[in-house]
Amino acid sequence: MTLILIICLLVLSIILVGVKPSEVTYMTSYCPNTTSDYTEGSKFQFNLNRLLYRLMYNNASHSVYANPSVGEIDDDKVHGLYLCRGDVAPKDCQKCIDIASERIQRECPLKKQAIIWYDQCLVRYSDIPNFASTYNVPSYYWIVYNTESFSWMNQVKGISDAMFDNLTPKATNDLKYAESFDEITPLSLSQKLYGMVQCIPDLSAEDCRACLEGARSVIPKSIPRECRVVHESCHLSYQFKNPD
Repeated sequence: MTLILIICLLVLSIILVGVKPSEVTYMTSYCPNTTSDYTEGSKFQFNLNRLLYRLMYNNASHSVYANPSVGEIDDDKVHGLYLCRGDVAPKDCQKCIDIASERIQRECPLKKQAIIWYDQCLVRYSDIPNFASTYNVPSYYWIVYNTESFSWMNQVKGISDAMFDNLTPKATNDLKYAESFDEITPLSLSQKLYGMVQCIPDLSAEDCRACLEGARSVIPKSIPRECRVVHESCHLSYQFKNPD
């Protein structure tokens, strides 16, 4: 069964546009209840710390995505993954990974599987290999949106739908990332619409498309001015802005 968790905020701009590039904003985390725990001082914990604080942190200085593994024996092996938002600078990606790697162990203590989302990145680890490509059906979503309504929202739904129709195929390419920033003029009221979609690079084009379509399906029908949907394998956002 698909689980949907909705978080509503009065001002999303605190998250999307009010955050300086050097800052990172925590969103949420997920700790599966079905996994076994590791023990303090175990080889698994040693490998996890090495994964989070060395391999993933170092990779983030030059790449928005990596999925390293650490360990020789299956029971002690840890598989990791991080993904920074496609428009985040390398230094900010590295900072986000550093902060997320520390907090994920506080949010999910002694768990062998965990995932944490920040506005700028996600970090995930597991004792199961190839976990990045095992979630073909979107299952966990967190939506953050501005509840402020605007008079012409029903008339711009088609515009936002068209934007995602255009961006989704572009996100299935090798980069698994696409964005747009277009001016719109519904009812002679000039606005700009920013949109962004991104998938984990390991996903196939088909799975990327399925993940993004699932994310779109839970966007509120009221068409809030700003919305962010994050999933373990993809995320999307849009924002209506007044012209500068």
